[in-house]
Amino acid sequence: MAVRLIPGQAWNLFLVSAEGGSPEQLTHSPSADLDPSYSPDGQTVAFGQGQRSIQLLDIPARQLHTLPGSARICCPRWSPDGHYIVALGEGGTKLMLF
Repeated sequence: MAVRLIPGQAWNLFLVSAEGGSPEQLTHSPSADLDPSYSPDGQTVAFGQGQRSIQLLDIPARQLHTLPGSARICCPRWSPDGHYIVALGEGGTKLMLF
């Protein structure tokens, strides 16, 4: 997973094979997609969409969902067992557990 900067466009997520090749664009948001974090099973990526919300991208299905209750939350990280996501809220002064 990579965040790719294209001049004049928002940062979006791209998937690049370990063997190389062309990157596949996974998100097309007009706002920046930041801090991608893989789930422990590698099937889902959590990321912050600007300071607006946490998004969950199901990689095999290529489906995007908003994490309920994640408005104005950023910087997600998965727990080692994959059952929880921790993220920052209120301008980085509050730790949130989902």
